[in-house]
Amino acid sequence: MDDKGKYFPIILILLFLCSKSYAGAWLPNKNENQIIISAIQNNDNNQNVEIYFEHGINQKIAVIYEQGFAIENGTNEIGEALLATRYRVIKKDNWIASTQFGLVANDFSNFKNTKFSYELRALLGYGYSNGWANVELATRECSGSSSLRWETTFGINAFKRDKFILKAFGENDGCAKDISRAQISYVKAINEKMGIEFGYRQGIGNDKLYSPASFLIGIWGKF
Repeated sequence: MDDKGKYFPIILILLFLCSKSYAGAWLPNKNENQIIISAIQNNDNNQNVEIYFEHGINQKIAVIYEQGFAIENGTNEIGEALLATRYRVIKKDNWIASTQFGLVANDFSNFKNTKFSYELRALLGYGYSNGWANVELATRECSGSSSLRWETTFGINAFKRDKFILKAFGENDGCAKDISRAQISYVKAINEKMGIEFGYRQGIGNDKLYSPASFLIGIWGKF
């Protein structure tokens, strides 16, 4: 590992000390915080860190923050950042629907070159006794172009607090490459507020050429 790559584990630890249970359309309770920090190792020897954080303002509004970091070919890069507000539109029986508006920033190599865009997202979730399902659809505007993002998630509660999660997500051409991915994960609960995620991610179809197989380990937290 080169001198820059060796700092990857240190970055992950520092990010954790500075700090989701993935909620989808659901919002955290008032003043509750949820976070997921994921370290991803690609089979092309590139590495990524993904951070998801949310804070409950009240029972209907939450603030969302997402940030990516990467080490590609020995170079440290700050990835895309998203700051958003999620609003619960309706909650009835096992169904819940929410909307989200966010500002997106990327290209942090020079602040003057930072590009900003916005995203509108609709989320629909259904919870049942042994799991949940969630569907998201978003449109993102960037530099005069636009793209459509999508994500579907199915989760099963296992044992006492463990979870099996299967999801697929992607984006068409516009603001990024036209790539679709699938991911399977197992979340092992440490206690009621923390868990460790082990996952495998792979491009779907021809997207394998642009999205190599990846192994993922993440820390889930609630406080």
